[in-house]
Amino acid sequence: MSVYLYDIKNGNDWFSLSADIRDGCLVLEGCDFCGLAESMFGSDEYEYYYYFSEENTVELAEALSTQDLLASLVQFFDGKNRNKEFLAFCNEHDIDYSFSSWH
Repeated sequence: MSVYLYDIKNGNDWFSLSADIRDGCLVLEGCDFCGLAESMFGSDEYEYYYYFSEENTVELAEALSTQDLLASLVQFFDGKNRNKEFLAFCNEHDIDYSFSSWH
């Protein structure tokens, strides 16, 4: 089951981030359609992914003191782009993840 952490439309720009747990591993999928992406990559579409191993997914749930990680992530983001704060939280708690992007 996938949940939206935020889905923000601002003029012609659109930013979204969703979370899902697949085989015990957290995956965050982001997609930005914006002028900044177009100026940087030549396309207004920028997709990015954060992958957490099963071990780091468990560690994240423990750091957030939750049994329902997806619900806690929805609460953490509160519909806002809080990517920097989330990644800082992960780094502060030594929770590793990998990153990939496509544009």
